[in-house]
Amino acid sequence: MSSRPEITTSEVMDEIAEVLELEREEVEMESSLIDDLGADSLDLVDISFSLGKRFGLKLPTKTTLVVAQEMVPNEGVFVDKGKLTELGAQLLQGSPNQYSEQDIQPNMSIDVLLSQTLVRHWYELCAHINGHPSLDGDTAIQEYLVDFLEKNELDTKAA
Repeated sequence: MSSRPEITTSEVMDEIAEVLELEREEVEMESSLIDDLGADSLDLVDISFSLGKRFGLKLPTKTTLVVAQEMVPNEGVFVDKGKLTELGAQLLQGSPNQYSEQDIQPNMSIDVLLSQTLVRHWYELCAHINGHPSLDGDTAIQEYLVDFLEKNELDTKAA
């Protein structure tokens, strides 16, 4: 079985520039898709679809935080009163998107989370899925969450 070609940062930046109809030089790895590049929610859907198509991947249909809240529906575990908990921040920092401690902190309002998403996070997500046997983002996130929840001894919602 041959390994898949590596996804490069340049390819991700090229694709995002094309979707957002920007000059390639305007897109940097540390650019916020919303604050720096002017993306809106429909653009994010287009970016997800385009990156998936370009790399032959299925990007996730839901964010890591949304799936985690569905799996552990108890109030206050990941988000409390509209803000990330310590565990919620750890969840995102270890996720396939590879948010750093500078990107995501406890007590951060969930309203600003989307604006904290950088081109780098899309690259990390694509690279993670590209290295997953299923090439499926939903499966990769589900496996990450099961492992995270077990390590943190959290019970999941019965299926």
